[in-house]
Amino acid sequence: MDGVLHTARLELILLGPERAREVASGRNLNGHPWADGYPLGSTLLRAELTSAAAAQRRPLGAFGTYQLIRRADGHVIGDVGFMGRPTTRVPSRSAARSPRTHAARATPPRRSRRCSAGCAASRA
Repeated sequence: MDGVLHTARLELILLGPERAREVASGRNLNGHPWADGYPLGSTLLRAELTSAAAAQRRPLGAFGTYQLIRRADGHVIGDVGFMGRPTTRVPSRSAARSPRTHAARATPPRRSRRCSAGCAASRA
């Protein structure tokens, strides 16, 4: 993958570490003008996280942030992305055998025949 995804109205361009440092410092050097209000605070945070991950030799690669470029006018209108690679954790065997399956959760809980206050109805 070359870091660019195309749709009918948008291009999603991967924000690499070098580009992320530029965005975090408020510079726009990629040739796409920023729409009013961009970058957002969350954009700056993700840009800092992207460059920090690369500095620690743990680049996010394709699981980073993508800038949304409106194809009609070439403006950066936002961003979307991930906060790193997905985990590959496998549930433990005890969790897999848990009685709280989907069907069990869908069944309403049974009402106790005894009321917690020890009322006369529970003794009948």
